[in-house]
Amino acid sequence: LHCVVLPDRQGDVAVGSYNATLTLNHLSKDAKKRGGGLCLLSNELSKQMCVNVFRLERPTFDQLNDVFATLLAGNLLPYNLDGQRKGLGH
Repeated sequence: LHCVVLPDRQGDVAVGSYNATLTLNHLSKDAKKRGGGLCLLSNELSKQMCVNVFRLERPTFDQLNDVFATLLAGNLLPYNLDGQRKGLGH
């Protein structure tokens, strides 16, 4: 599984969207060849979550990474059939 963080629309680098497009093209071909997948994450949506949900006016990189980690954990950690997380003592 390849996890890709999409750049901001108004990123620091002028060629950021081109780099992202080329990278996604390469990773999608690799995922198809190996039978894997792509997980797309958005910097802009992560920042919006920090501002609107967590009321953080200027989120740090660590706070943005915490949002990404929470989203990934919610999608990648295994569940039992009754909806409980495996191995977490529930």
